[in-house]
Amino acid sequence: MDDLDYLHSLVDNTAPEMFKVNLLNEKINLKSFIENIEIKIINQALEITNQNKNQAAKLLGLNRTTLIEKIKKFNKPTSQTF
Repeated sequence: MDDLDYLHSLVDNTAPEMFKVNLLNEKINLKSFIENIEIKIINQALEITNQNKNQAAKLLGLNRTTLIEKIKKFNKPTSQTF
């Protein structure tokens, strides 16, 4: 299994839990919800690649600069750390 297959399997195994929302009983902020999912996926890609941003960006289908911009955007005191 290559890194891309491994990343896909991680996402497939965690996606159902990430997307569980009961809109009848809870109010969500869609922007924050999507950002949290993006953070988790970026963290997984960085973990798989031993924090190699070039390889992580490739796994995610992003330019390296786009990945770095996203890391900077989400690297707030209240966000999960990269």
